[in-house]
Amino acid sequence: LLADARHHYGKALLELAAVRSRTENFGLRMAQHRRLSNLGPVGMLVRDQPTLGDALQALASQYPRLNNALVARLDWGDDIVVVRLDLILGCPQPVRQAIEMVTSVLLGVVRGPMGPLWQPRMVHFMHAPPRDRSLHLSVFGSKLAFDQEFNGLAINRSDLATRNPAADPATARYAEQLIERLLYKYPPQAVTDAVRHLVVGLLPQGLCTIDQVADPLGMTPRTLQRKLAEQGAVFSD
Repeated sequence: LLADARHHYGKALLELAAVRSRTENFGLRMAQHRRLSNLGPVGMLVRDQPTLGDALQALASQYPRLNNALVARLDWGDDIVVVRLDLILGCPQPVRQAIEMVTSVLLGVVRGPMGPLWQPRMVHFMHAPPRDRSLHLSVFGSKLAFDQEFNGLAINRSDLATRNPAADPATARYAEQLIERLLYKYPPQAVTDAVRHLVVGLLPQGLCTIDQVADPLGMTPRTLQRKLAEQGAVFSD
């Protein structure tokens, strides 16, 4: 399979696996075996946040350190918050499997404090519906929409204040220190590459300020400017 992947330019491994196994919901099936622990210290940090809103903010800010092709952000409305997911790739290619896997993992984060029966207001996918929706309905519930303008979950804003009874502030602080000091430090060139990925994804939506790029990278705008300057780059370039 890996050998074939090298000869299928533009096809992500998950997409190729779905085609070769003739399993349209391959990514969603993969997600059923993933837990927060699979995310290492980032999973620890998210798990031990005091509220659901804090957990989502932590996940959105740390995701690029796990995969700088993935952008997660929170769009705030009066009574709804939309957690949007975008994959920023170097060339057009299918992303159904990856998006469905990440969305299912995100749903698992929300159901931590909310309980296993919690349902989102709506689940949005940009791709077309599968021929068989049974697993999607089992995982996401009935509020499921395809061929939409974005990928993500719509959540009641009031839900974000839900307290996490299992939160451990000491563990969260330890996880944050571990992330910063040991595992997910960006080497200088990686910062430049990560910014470029985020800019490509955010520019078409008119949301590309330095604050909006720095936040998913877990940096302040000043820190981001300094790291870019070390590479002879500036954000406006």
